[in-house]
Amino acid sequence: MGFIHNQASPSHVGIRSVGVDEICNFSTTSDLCISIVTWNMNGQVTFEDLAEMVGSNRDFELLVVGLQEAPACPRNKVATMLSAALEESHTSKQPSPCSSPPYSSPVTLTSTVSGESGVGKGCRRREGERARPRVKAEAREVEVVGEVRWREGGGGGERRGREGEAEGEWGFRLRRGGGGWGWLAGGWAAREGGWVVRGGKVVMQSLQLYLFGPKNARSFINEMKVDKQSVGGYGGIIGRKKGAVAIRINYKGIRMVFISCHLSAHARNVEERNSQCRHLSHSLFSKFWNPYSRPSHITIWLGDLNYRLQGIDSYPARTLIEKNLHRRLHSKDQLLQEAGRGQIFNGFCEGTLTFKPTYKYNNGSSNYDTSHKVRVPAWTDRILFKIEDENKMEATLHSYESMDEIYGSDHKPVKAHLCLRFCQIPKDPSCSE
Repeated sequence: MGFIHNQASPSHVGIRSVGVDEICNFSTTSDLCISIVTWNMNGQVTFEDLAEMVGSNRDFELLVVGLQEAPACPRNKVATMLSAALEESHTSKQPSPCSSPPYSSPVTLTSTVSGESGVGKGCRRREGERARPRVKAEAREVEVVGEVRWREGGGGGERRGREGEAEGEWGFRLRRGGGGWGWLAGGWAAREGGWVVRGGKVVMQSLQLYLFGPKNARSFINEMKVDKQSVGGYGGIIGRKKGAVAIRINYKGIRMVFISCHLSAHARNVEERNSQCRHLSHSLFSKFWNPYSRPSHITIWLGDLNYRLQGIDSYPARTLIEKNLHRRLHSKDQLLQEAGRGQIFNGFCEGTLTFKPTYKYNNGSSNYDTSHKVRVPAWTDRILFKIEDENKMEATLHSYESMDEIYGSDHKPVKAHLCLRFCQIPKDPSCSE
């Protein structure tokens, strides 16, 4: 793919820091708005956290969710929960920086995960949250197709519901509605008038990437491919698979590449991470190489890049963070340092790091690591983007933030809102790759 330079160049620009324009005139001044989320889940998940993560703002057309260390839930539970979170929040929008009309109050979200308890393996409560009711492990997977049957956890019998509405072991409800959001990647699940909770995703064990869009999005897709590359680590129960999963899509004539990655850990492994970036850049989609293909208009790279703070100990770093002076840590950030040397991500852009480092927290709290390791906080979780030709397309960043109100992992999710606009009218999508 050739997104990243292999070595330093006299013309390298590193990662450019861009400011945030908080006013988003969705669909009036942009050709496409995208919401992007990355989260290292640390092998645990709750429906409430996913609902909080996707939010109720719908002033975007595509939603990209990249997950690392996703829990080894049976079948497609994480995907199912994401779909349900979108459906719930889509029917109860609330005001956002990018929306002006008032919306009704959000629906109260409740959920339980099957297991020995409400806070069992793969499931964590939020800070200060009371335990939720138990749901026995006998509950079975929900199928939302035609007339619905599901087994109530521990009930021993089946209940029958209306088409498009079901309630099962996760304790949430899916409804038919006009929103019609569904999978875009690897297959379609959206049906006219509602949802079907099945379909595409790009998964490599604990590394997962999802792309959502409105039900009419199929008519705007001209080309879509998915790929994945491993660079080591472990998946499954351990949940630390390293590598990247990616989606390449031509949507409304805009050629985009989304890459969600998880790179090697530990502060000392800077060169290893650099090497992994270069390898992933050149290997992803290489099997689809076509000498006549056109480059992407934009590449969006997200994930747990695992770059740490260099040359500072934990307590001095925490002191600066507590005093809201974490901007002074920018010069210590390994990712910005390596990009500045021309090793990686040359020409990419990133929003200014105004939020606190997103790693490492005590699970279930907003306190940084208090274990015997006392890890140095770091901005391990990032969202970068690169426009191939700035004379043809411009990108405006409307938000770049961490989601500190989510406590289910030792990482905080990071979210960006990015809007794209052609500087000139693109050709008909059928003429594109």
